[in-house]
Amino acid sequence: VWIDKVHDRRPPKMIILDMDSSVSPTHGDQEGSAYNGHFGCSCYHPLFVFNQFGDLERCSLRSGNVHSADDWERVLKPVVVRYKGRQVRLYFRGDAAFASPETLTAAPHGVLFHFPLPVGRPQQHASVVFIAALCQQTTEPVANFVDVLSGYLHIRSRT
Repeated sequence: VWIDKVHDRRPPKMIILDMDSSVSPTHGDQEGSAYNGHFGCSCYHPLFVFNQFGDLERCSLRSGNVHSADDWERVLKPVVVRYKGRQVRLYFRGDAAFASPETLTAAPHGVLFHFPLPVGRPQQHASVVFIAALCQQTTEPVANFVDVLSGYLHIRSRT
C-alpha cells in the first residue's frame, strides 16, 4: 500500500483516522443506488476513512439507503490491522452517527475514540449511559474521560 511506503520513509508518531459518509447522487436506475431521505435524492452513500494528512486510507461504495455508520467496522478494522506492527498511536474520529454502544463494544483494541454527541441532552445519550454502566461492571479502565458537558465523548477502547 502506498501509504505504508510513505510512512516507512517518515514514520508518524500518531495517526488520526477520520471516518465519514458522503453522498454521490445518481441519475437513472444505477445498480445499488437508492433514495436517501436525508439527502433527498437517489444516490450511493460511500463511507471514507482519511488520515490527518488527507490521505484516503480506505473507502466503501454503499447503497444510498444505508445509515451513515453501516459497515463502519468492515471499513475501519483493516486499516487498524495495517498499523498493528508500527509504533504509532491510533485515534479514531467520527461524527455522532458512530457514537453508539454497538460501535464501542466492537471497537478495535487500543484505539482512542472521539465522537461529538447529538445536541440536546448529551448526558442521556445511549453511548454515555452505556459507558457509565460498563464502568460499574468492570474494574478495567474503559473510558479515558467522558466530557459530556462540551458535547464530546472521548474513549480508549479496552486493551
